Amino acid sequence: MSPLMAEGLAMREAIRKSKELGIRRLKCESDSSQLIKALNSSTEPLEIYGTISDIRIDASSFDAIFFLLDSSREEC
Repeated sequence: MSPLMAEGLAMREAIRKSKELGIRRLKCESDSSQLIKALNSSTEPLEIYGTISDIRIDASSFDAIFFLLDSSREEC
């Protein structure tokens, strides 16, 4: 599994757990610039296409959700 896929799966799981807990506003941070770029645009790397789609579907249930790059730990 690639680092990008691992970041995507972790993000998807965190969003799903937040949804289960009834959280309505969410700030998601990642050190993967590829992942954050994909979530904030229409770009979808083929490698994580399905995962990005899942995240977008789950994200639509929040009142507000933000995808931010944690540049203090940027790696990918």
